[in-house]
Amino acid sequence: MADKVERDEVTGTDTTGHEWDGVKELDTPLPRWWLYIFYASIVVAIVYWVLMPAWPLVNGYTPGVLHFSDRANVAADIGELRAARAPMFDRLAHASTADLARDPELQEFARAAGIGLWRQLPDLPWRGRRRRGRLSGARR
Repeated sequence: MADKVERDEVTGTDTTGHEWDGVKELDTPLPRWWLYIFYASIVVAIVYWVLMPAWPLVNGYTPGVLHFSDRANVAADIGELRAARAPMFDRLAHASTADLARDPELQEFARAAGIGLWRQLPDLPWRGRRRRGRLSGARR
């Protein structure tokens, strides 16, 4: 602390002794509501730290008390999605082009599956590169 602590004549509060460009810093405590929120956030952080996976380790992470895992949840969701799509993929695999032409539901599924597959392919020279929603090799 600085050794020039004075009492402010306007507010009656002590100063810290710091002064910048003629402005003196008052030594006022933080509001209690702010301190309560600050301490509560520390408590919430500690509880979260104990309950949830928190620290990375060399071969994994600390699992936390709840053993929550986004990776396991995503894997389960993907498994459910594959199981739900399996009947349509079977229909598509065994359908002829005539069957595909007659079935709008199968057409829509095949189109969506093809678009999804196309987006997963890397940028190969024969595919063209995506620029502003168009393929660079596509004719206009």
